[in-house]
Amino acid sequence: MNQINFLKIGELAKQTGVAVGTLRYYSDLGLLLPSLRGDNGYRYYSQDANSQVKFIKKAQALGFTFRRNQTIS
Repeated sequence: MNQINFLKIGELAKQTGVAVGTLRYYSDLGLLLPSLRGDNGYRYYSQDANSQVKFIKKAQALGFTFRRNQTIS
């Protein structure tokens, strides 16, 4: 696995200004999925994750909420 092209969750948090715990929560909800998981359990994200986080933040600013087991109908 070539980890040079991927960001660890802490690096993504630093780039986006979103807390690591919040990024993990987004991942648990299925909103932000890691590109891969290392044998060490680390989550690795592509550079596209920056755009995904920005989209999630904009959606929240518009009043959208995200919760576990929530469906859109």
